[in-house]
Amino acid sequence: DVLEFPVVYPAIPPAAAPTPAPAPVCFDWMVAASICLGVVMIGCNPYKRITHYDRTIQFSGYEWMVKSGEEPVGPGPNWFGDSPDNVWVDDRGDLHLRVYKHEDRWYCAEVVSSDHFSYGQFQFQIVSKLDQLDPNLVLGLFSWSDKGINNREIDIEFSKWSDPATEYSGQYVIQPAHQTGNRFRFPIHQEGWFTTHQFYWYPEIISFASYHGHVQANDQQATPIKFWNFTGKPPKPKKTQIRINLWLNQGQELSNHNEFEVIIRGFSYKPLSR
Repeated sequence: DVLEFPVVYPAIPPAAAPTPAPAPVCFDWMVAASICLGVVMIGCNPYKRITHYDRTIQFSGYEWMVKSGEEPVGPGPNWFGDSPDNVWVDDRGDLHLRVYKHEDRWYCAEVVSSDHFSYGQFQFQIVSKLDQLDPNLVLGLFSWSDKGINNREIDIEFSKWSDPATEYSGQYVIQPAHQTGNRFRFPIHQEGWFTTHQFYWYPEIISFASYHGHVQANDQQATPIKFWNFTGKPPKPKKTQIRINLWLNQGQELSNHNEFEVIIRGFSYKPLSR
């Protein structure tokens, strides 16, 4: 049930010169959270605790399972809810993920594709001000497999990682995040509400791209936010799903809001073709 295709490469966006990241603090909670997301070790795999996927939704032509937990689970850890208050698809077909407080408990949101994917292009269209996320909020767009080292995880993430002063609210990651060359951070200064984010997963390279507006692959008129090419050894896809989540860094409550919602206009996958 894994889609396999011969390698025919589309054009790869040019890599931008790396943007220097701010000096590390005494303890980098962002790296710690990413390590816990990606490193397979006893007690640190956030998806091996008590979780359920009883509810499904249809979004962008795919079936998605909605995550819930009987206790706080990773990432975070957080409580995840599968009610329509957390996750829903509107009449337009947009996916809504919402973090909110009910009584004394904050609930986060995550969906997991029922389908498995192989090499190809993965694209996400967002309708939200990613440069104005609550400092404790994290939006993740990523691959995940329960099989293999570091869960074959490729991340596009948006968060200030609980640092309101930072301008580096975007990052591309190949897990493990703590390994030199596996993480690229960048600032986002949005032009409006619409952005597009992609990663191209090839056997020899992984290429990331973010754009202002909703654009199609290799659109020469698109206004770029950032490009980055990972030239290390990419993971091989096997039993690989796509996950989209909205969660609280270290389980900390929203700092400035009673709730926060992110809208995903679309997800698309284009396999490497013959």
